[in-house]
Amino acid sequence: MPVFSSNTDMEIPGMDAEACASSADHLSSVKKFGRKWYAAGFEAGLAQATNEAEVRPTVAPTRKSEDSPDLIASLVARNEELEKELKGKDKGIVSFKKAAIDVRDYLVSAHNDMVSIIERSSGVVPDWLEKDLYNLALDLDTGKIQCAESIIKSWKEYLKPVSESHGSSGSSKLSKDN
Repeated sequence: MPVFSSNTDMEIPGMDAEACASSADHLSSVKKFGRKWYAAGFEAGLAQATNEAEVRPTVAPTRKSEDSPDLIASLVARNEELEKELKGKDKGIVSFKKAAIDVRDYLVSAHNDMVSIIERSSGVVPDWLEKDLYNLALDLDTGKIQCAESIIKSWKEYLKPVSESHGSSGSSKLSKDN
């Protein structure tokens, strides 16, 4: 009995010819159906584009009127006036911000002075006075925190419309250190 050997290198007679014929048949089928489906898709797309073009309203071009240059000039002048007003308001807002920061700094200084007085007077003044001084220091600390929060909130509200109207240009009109 002959021994069967599983060798993948063994040639099968006529296999190359059949594979070549089969791949040629397969390729011609793919080309034939591919062209058919491509043409059908192209025609459907063309029909859809034609329908959309018919439905879309046409815009009639407008003619230049005689008062167009005057209208443009008045709009430019109004824009310049608004920019000047905005610059004036910006200066006012910046000065208010500086004043608010100064007030906050005075509150911080007063709080620090009050804490220093409490530390130095400990054991020297009556307990009721020390307690009153401590309560005043707490009130100053609360005022300092509220002042800082209100400055930050107001400044963010001021910058919000500026950033929305100018898009995301990455620059603001005023630095936050002012």
